[in-house]
Amino acid sequence: MRQIKKTIILILIILLNLIITPPLQAERDFKNISTIGSAQITLKPNQTIIKLKISGEGNNQSELNYQFRQEIKKIANKLEEYFSNQLTINTGDIKIASYFEKNNHFDKKIYKGISYLELSIDDHPIENIDKLIDTIKDLNPASKKVSYNQPYDFSYELSKAYYNFKDPLKQEKKLLEKAINNSKAKLDSLLKLSSLKLVGIYQLKEIIPSKLSIYQEEINIDNVKEATEKQFKTELRVIYQVN
Repeated sequence: MRQIKKTIILILIILLNLIITPPLQAERDFKNISTIGSAQITLKPNQTIIKLKISGEGNNQSELNYQFRQEIKKIANKLEEYFSNQLTINTGDIKIASYFEKNNHFDKKIYKGISYLELSIDDHPIENIDKLIDTIKDLNPASKKVSYNQPYDFSYELSKAYYNFKDPLKQEKKLLEKAINNSKAKLDSLLKLSSLKLVGIYQLKEIIPSKLSIYQEEINIDNVKEATEKQFKTELRVIYQVN
């Protein structure tokens, strides 16, 4: 995340045209002035993430792996059918482990697999989120009543649900730009009181990160509520070179 923010800062500096590279022989004649730039913004998360855990068991590893891939394909196709272009589905790896189960005084080797689907919906009302959750519950094989033993058992579990930002870097860029402008305005006020002139930015340091990129607002899947607005703030220390 630090590398991403450094990249954003570099882009902003270039866009604002605040970097002026001075001749090396004259650097010793420059003075440094630092100001603190701050900015804040109120935003409402615009993306919903639901993580679906798929579990499966069977007595043959290769066959379980095959059935797992079929199960993932089946639910993904069903969800895409129900929600058309509203839903983005990212599939995870299938992880299979084994354990022994006592069966008539003999140890029976059982294979258990786990995989995750990440489902994301952009800017959609609560009704759509409720519908997605209810659909997953209805499709859960564990909720189906069967009168025979299946060789491979699968079940679904909604392991996590939260709101976040679809494009946090875009918002972070706006915040950083405002913070630099705020810092520059303070510098301009100081320069008016002196005979010094701005050469360029010497150093940037983020004092308070906005944490937009890692923000998550938990969703209670039994009582879904709208995402709430939250205020994000950032502060930068900007060191300028003047002469």
